[in-house]
Amino acid sequence: CEPVLAAIPHRDRVTQIAALSDKIERRFGMRPSGAWLTERVWESSVVTSLVATGIRYVAVDDYHFLCAGESQERLDSFFSTDEDGRRLDLFPISEGARYRLPFSPAHEVIGYLENLADQGHAAAIYFDDIEKFGIWPETYDWVYNRGWLAAFIEGVLASPKIEARTYAEFHRTQPTRGIIY
Repeated sequence: CEPVLAAIPHRDRVTQIAALSDKIERRFGMRPSGAWLTERVWESSVVTSLVATGIRYVAVDDYHFLCAGESQERLDSFFSTDEDGRRLDLFPISEGARYRLPFSPAHEVIGYLENLADQGHAAAIYFDDIEKFGIWPETYDWVYNRGWLAAFIEGVLASPKIEARTYAEFHRTQPTRGIIY
C-alpha cells in the first residue's frame, strides 16, 4: 500500500499506517517511529493520523520548507509542527541529494556530501523510493552492473567527513530547528 494520506479520510489513514507498521514490526522486530509520505505530498491534516499511530517524524520535500520561508542553509535538520495539539517532526529531503542519487557518478556524490560537511551542515537528508535503484529504464545496469551502488557505499564508508546515520539516531540526538507550518 502506498496511499497519498492527504487524499483519504483520517480513519483510513490510521488503518493503512497501522497495518504497514504491524507488518514491519512482525518482519523486523521493531515498530517504525518515522515515515516517508508517498510522493512526498504534505498536508497538515495528516499530522493527527500519523501521531495517532506512533509516528514521530516524517520526511518531506525541502520545497515545502522553502515555501514556508525557511532558508536552504537551515534545511540540514528537522523541524517541528503541530495540529490539534499533536506534535510531529519534519525532515526536509534535500533536492540536491535526491537529484544526484543515483544519477551522478558516485565520486561526485561523495564530493557533494563532503562539501556540505565542510560548510558545517549537520546533515544531508535523503529519502526516496526504490524505483531509481533499478526499476527505471537503464538504472539497473548503472546502479548494479556498472557498480554505482558499490562505489557509493565504499565512498561513504571511506570518507572521514561523512557519517551515515538513521533518521531515528539523528532524531534522538539532535534538537529541532524550531516550529514550522
